Parts: sequence; C-alpha cells; structure tokens
Amino acid sequence: MSGQRAKRIENSLAAWRTFGPRLRDSSKVFAFFEAWNLLVILVSLGGFAHVPTLVCWSWTTWVVWVIAIVTVIISGVSVFI
Repeated sequence: MSGQRAKRIENSLAAWRTFGPRLRDSSKVFAFFEAWNLLVILVSLGGFAHVPTLVCWSWTTWVVWVIAIVTVIISGVSVFI
C-alpha cells in the first residue's frame, strides 16, 4: 500500500513541477496581450486630441493626452495587482 502511495505522491509532485513553466509561459503571453491593448488604448485615446472639434481650445489637446496617459497607467497597474 505504501508503494502505491509513494508513487501517487511522486506523480503529483511531477505534475506540480510542470505547472511552473506553463504558468510563466501564460504570464508572458498575457503580458504581451496587455501591452498591445494598452498601446491601442493610448493611440485611440490620444487620437481624440487631433479631432478638430476638440481642438477648439488650446488646452484641449493636453487634457486629452493626460487622460489617455492616466488611462494607460491605471490599466497597466491593474494588470500587476
């Protein structure tokens, strides 16, 4: 009975050790995906700074860029939390 139990423990330990590399690979893919999404968010929100109706006032461009950058920062921080 103890031989079977030891074998099950060894199998479980081997399965556990294979989990780490898969988790790292998944994390790398997720980080790339999030970086791509953040880039798209930055470009799309930053693009609003160039819409003629929003650029009526001299401060609009800077406000929209600040909003875009803050959005990217908040999204980026939330990924690591």
